[in-house]
Amino acid sequence: MVPMWTDVAQAMGAIGALLVAIIGFFILIIQIRQLERAIRSDTHSSLYSQCFDTTKLFYLNAKFLPYVYENKDLSKDDPSFYELSVLVEIIADFFEHIALQKTNLPDEVWNHWNNYIRSIYKSCPLLREHFRKRAEWYSEAILGLFKNI
Repeated sequence: MVPMWTDVAQAMGAIGALLVAIIGFFILIIQIRQLERAIRSDTHSSLYSQCFDTTKLFYLNAKFLPYVYENKDLSKDDPSFYELSVLVEIIADFFEHIALQKTNLPDEVWNHWNNYIRSIYKSCPLLREHFRKRAEWYSEAILGLFKNI
């Protein structure tokens, strides 16, 4: 029995459709990877921009550096206490934003941000106090980083 030309054309069409689907699948995978890289890049860029803005606050208020980086405590009676408290809240909110972006960052990059957050947490008594007093304001994403400190 000789196949009819319509049967051959139909088989060739099915093979062609399969090839187009396979090529489309690979193109889709490439596009998803590019999108993932773009999201990670945008996330990292946004975090660095916020970090730069926070660092500018230290430039404008350098007197607070020892209270954030050197484990120095500031008395509530000090006239600068409330200024530092506001700065600490800004830092706490920034840290939560970083923690919430963990899934959008490569592991290596996340590890550096994690070290940064934990280091400042360890060296800033007012930040530790802020997270203890206001834990209900923050997600487990950030609070969980401090459990073993």
